[in-house]
Amino acid sequence: TEGRFQLEEIKVLSTGKDFDVWQAALMACEQKVVDSMEAAIFERAGAEVEKLNGWSLQYDFAFESQGKHMSHVWINQTGKQIMAMKGAIEGVAEHCVMTAHEREQIAQWTTHYAGLGQRLLGLAIRSGNFSGQRESDERDLRFLALLVFSDPVRLSVKHAISECQRAGIEIKMLTGDHPLTAHAVADEVGIAHNHDELYTGHELEAMPKGKRWRAYQRGVIFSRFLPEQKHEMVEALKASGR
Repeated sequence: TEGRFQLEEIKVLSTGKDFDVWQAALMACEQKVVDSMEAAIFERAGAEVEKLNGWSLQYDFAFESQGKHMSHVWINQTGKQIMAMKGAIEGVAEHCVMTAHEREQIAQWTTHYAGLGQRLLGLAIRSGNFSGQRESDERDLRFLALLVFSDPVRLSVKHAISECQRAGIEIKMLTGDHPLTAHAVADEVGIAHNHDELYTGHELEAMPKGKRWRAYQRGVIFSRFLPEQKHEMVEALKASGR
């Protein structure tokens, strides 16, 4: 893709409308923007960035590769504390208290937008008292909204993939994105695959080593993929003479 993210839509849960979504989204970003998704949030926010005035970052919990999420605790002059979290939908949801209806709504939105090839971030928030201990602080959050981003496919990609495949070169897609997003992009750029050749990092983790190595060899699309799994895939392919 072009790596030019645009924040297209914010889908707010009905129970999240008591919170300021822009304040939460901005608080979940780094103070100095480091990636294109955060840049897209700030660009779309415009004057809303003023909602950070009077708040200072107290605790910074870095991106956690397993759940693919990050969180920040902010404090204002009165001592009020707020935690804002963003990341992969399922990773954020693990730290939230939700009703069955809310889970169903999030699942419907995810299926719809990821199926269109959009990039998605979950956004959650909680006010209360925080200690700076990640395990105890990152719990009982309120899932607030889904952030929907576009990231156009580069025009040259489809032709390049077609040429590689005609030459007999196998293509494997490795991505941290949602599996439906990965599948939609693979279809768009013409990566040849069957539906049983798509694996998630979570599925691979649950497999014994032998089965996992076979999956690396036969799979085409790998989503929610972890860095250590990329390394193991290289080892598996080399071991098979590929």
